[in-house]
Amino acid sequence: MSILSFTRKTSSGEGDMGLDGADRRSLTFTARTDVITTIDAIKAGGPFQQGSYFVDRGATKLSLVCDGIKPKQISDLVWEVQYNFSSHPITGREPAGAYQTDPILRLPEVSWGQEEVHRPAQTAYRVVDNTLDPLEWTWTDPEAVVNSAKGRYPQGLPRTRNRSVLNYTRNELTFPKYYAGLYMGKVNSTSWLGDQAYQWKCKSITGQWVWETLPSGLVGYWKVAYVFVFDPVYWIEDVLDEGNFALDYANGAYSVTGVKTPKKVPMAGPVPLDGAGAQLSGDLIQAGSLIYRTYLDGNGLIDFNALAITIPP
Repeated sequence: MSILSFTRKTSSGEGDMGLDGADRRSLTFTARTDVITTIDAIKAGGPFQQGSYFVDRGATKLSLVCDGIKPKQISDLVWEVQYNFSSHPITGREPAGAYQTDPILRLPEVSWGQEEVHRPAQTAYRVVDNTLDPLEWTWTDPEAVVNSAKGRYPQGLPRTRNRSVLNYTRNELTFPKYYAGLYMGKVNSTSWLGDQAYQWKCKSITGQWVWETLPSGLVGYWKVAYVFVFDPVYWIEDVLDEGNFALDYANGAYSVTGVKTPKKVPMAGPVPLDGAGAQLSGDLIQAGSLIYRTYLDGNGLIDFNALAITIPP
């Protein structure tokens, strides 16, 4: 059994004052394993042990000692672990472990950027009457990008959009290689970071091993960088059902044939289909009853909440 990762869930220590006058704090981590395991194994593999120290940077001359570990199983491979601490005066003789895990407790680095996307449009807005002054134009609802005969433009309609990019970096005890492969290229299946499903895509998860000299000595940890891209109109595309071949039903059986004109002349390009593989009738095409098929622009859906990502408002 191996513990894949321990990631901090709370952004800072949550605390109060105990009845004995001690300053108390708690930190919550999410633990992920590759097989079903026990509470004892989770306790043994965590960033803190009973009696471990770390410096509370929010208080002067104050260190905290771990006096309670409370694992809670969320699913077969995911645990939530709460570490409870109470104040302990710094004497200058703290054990080596007092600062050992401090890099893991640092706040994540968060930044925003943008990326430009070039893609032929499937639908677009059309001016109702372009003979008017542009200040008086009105627009239709989004409709298919087709010519006056309901045909597709071979080159498509060029469209450029900008998407927001979230860069999120935090220190972790291990590199989450299992989750890196599982999440990269996926789209969020549920609400995440206050946004709706299908609006976020995981672009990459990369890690860098870092050595750092602390008062306790040389320590190492992983600096893991997550990149997510936000698209407010969803990572879903509607594509016109069209093709150069169609299903033809004759003599009780289907066959695939090249699409032809009423005079049985092969069409020069793809024609709209009816959603069941047959050529769409001219009447329906003229009426604008074009059939679209919906595809997810990504490798699939997954719940991003298990990554325990928190960002400032």
